[in-house]
Amino acid sequence: MAGQFSEDELGDALHAVESMLSKLEKTKLTMEAKDTFRPGSSQQTLMDRRIAALKISAHLIRDEQYPSS
Repeated sequence: MAGQFSEDELGDALHAVESMLSKLEKTKLTMEAKDTFRPGSSQQTLMDRRIAALKISAHLIRDEQYPSS
């Protein structure tokens, strides 16, 4: 996959993923503080899975930007 995306494209993608991740994490904290969803609910599970997917995405983008030698 090396070379498939430019450095600018990777940087833009990482910025977008980190922005979404930050917003989701803040929303989750707010919802937990307001007791908006119950632990184990489908809403909480979906949010947890989205957060995990975005963390994986950010990690993979960073690996593509800075491959280990």
